[in-house]
Amino acid sequence: MRAARPRALYALVFAVHAAFAASVFARLGAPLLWEDEAETAIHGRSVLEYGVPKVHVGRNIVYGAPLPLSLGADEKLDAYLGSPWGQYLFAAPAVAWSDGGRDLAARTWRMRVPFALAGWLGVLLVGAVGASLWPAAAGSRAVFWLGFGVCLLLSVSLQLHLREVRYYPLVVLALGAAARLELRHHARGDLPQLRHALLLAPVLFVLFNLFYPAFTAVVVAAAAALALAAARDRAPLRDRAIVLARSAAPYALACAAALPIAVLFGLPAQSRHFFATFDSPLSAFSHQLASGALYLLRYEFAAPVLVGAAALALARRRVGPDAPELCAALTACDLVVALAAIWWMTIA
Repeated sequence: MRAARPRALYALVFAVHAAFAASVFARLGAPLLWEDEAETAIHGRSVLEYGVPKVHVGRNIVYGAPLPLSLGADEKLDAYLGSPWGQYLFAAPAVAWSDGGRDLAARTWRMRVPFALAGWLGVLLVGAVGASLWPAAAGSRAVFWLGFGVCLLLSVSLQLHLREVRYYPLVVLALGAAARLELRHHARGDLPQLRHALLLAPVLFVLFNLFYPAFTAVVVAAAAALALAAARDRAPLRDRAIVLARSAAPYALACAAALPIAVLFGLPAQSRHFFATFDSPLSAFSHQLASGALYLLRYEFAAPVLVGAAALALARRRVGPDAPELCAALTACDLVVALAAIWWMTIA
């Protein structure tokens, strides 16, 4: 019976994750591309034909940003600046592949498959990071994968977003890759400092070019975590400063690489315009905070996460330094909750 229980658990894990994969990949050819997806595909074709996502294509204008043309388009290049170009560059080969489809459904399927595959792989990377941090005292990692799979099945919004020809699944993949690199360097210690910096900086740069608020939230969360670790360190100040500088190097490199793009896109001016649609920056910020909170409470896991965070805060008092696996898992939980909060405020 003891041998049968693990087999039943593994079978259940496989069934749950197969159901999630089916929810992501089934019937990708229908419905046809909706407005935002179509914009991604059209700009992807512009990248194939002109090298940049153009605003004026023949007699048509392709422009989806809630910004005046003076802020959302580059006059010299006639390039669209309403959104970073990462998703359009990724879409370009998918557009070329879709041209071989026999009908609209087949072409739509070919457009969505690369995005869905990227998102699904990103989810698996995030799960692998969680499984690696799962303490042995909590039982088999299959228990983690089962709970993780159940959460994936319950998150209908995630399933829908992973299927879209948009930056959403690509952001999931970039976050999963970054989390995996951070795990290997900071938790497992099998990724040397230099290699970690050289691998993480490009991943963060790609994340910026997909959705810069996500990049900002990740950098701020990492900066807070590294600064807190340096403050808690008992080493001499000079040694702590050196460790902090080395740990922050990939983030500094990514920020330096992203700065020219931020200038080209005029991101500060775009942000000021968005805020100008409200009565004041304070009302804009509070409105966005309330909207985000309502969404996360209604459609996602904000409520159980808050309950779990409170429970962990109480349990932490009973965890001593002789349980390093559990301490690492609790620290990861803290970081994820902090990242979610910082992301929420960054969006607002």
